[in-house]
Amino acid sequence: SSGINAEWPLRPGMLGSLDPLPDGAIDGRELDPVYPEAKLEVVVQTILRVGCKSISHISVALNRFRDLIMAVMPNQDAKVCCLKITFSFFKTNHQLMCIMIEKYLNFQLIEPSCIVSWIFSPYMLPHFDRLYLWQMLDTTIKFCIKRCDRIKVELEKSKVKLNDKKVQQPRTMIHNY
Repeated sequence: SSGINAEWPLRPGMLGSLDPLPDGAIDGRELDPVYPEAKLEVVVQTILRVGCKSISHISVALNRFRDLIMAVMPNQDAKVCCLKITFSFFKTNHQLMCIMIEKYLNFQLIEPSCIVSWIFSPYMLPHFDRLYLWQMLDTTIKFCIKRCDRIKVELEKSKVKLNDKKVQQPRTMIHNY
């Protein structure tokens, strides 16, 4: 078994909720508040199904549908919901879930703060004593450390360039007179 929950059912009416709906109200009725979550669930499940053959398939699917994923995840709550959906999809293969955390971070689909919020949410409380949960947190922290290191290097390069310009600028002004 691949560890993928391929029998995870779609909720009734979920596909119909993907039809374009205007914001606000229709005929004086408020829109169903589940609509954005249902849309997100269908998109994430579909992309996971497309990419579940291998890790490279997952990478291609995430890269190809990045804009769509970002469109259905406009805020932190939606990103946490995406993690819940992904966790349910890979519920029997936690190694793939750890890989998905890396992919989401590397493709900048989900911020580290969302992953930490999800890990420490009540939803994950039953899994709190499991090693894979702490591996995901470790992956997230290491990603943040690498990002900080890259930013520090870029900052130092920018400071050097700025200092070089300051040193060269007075010479240019003297030659102009």
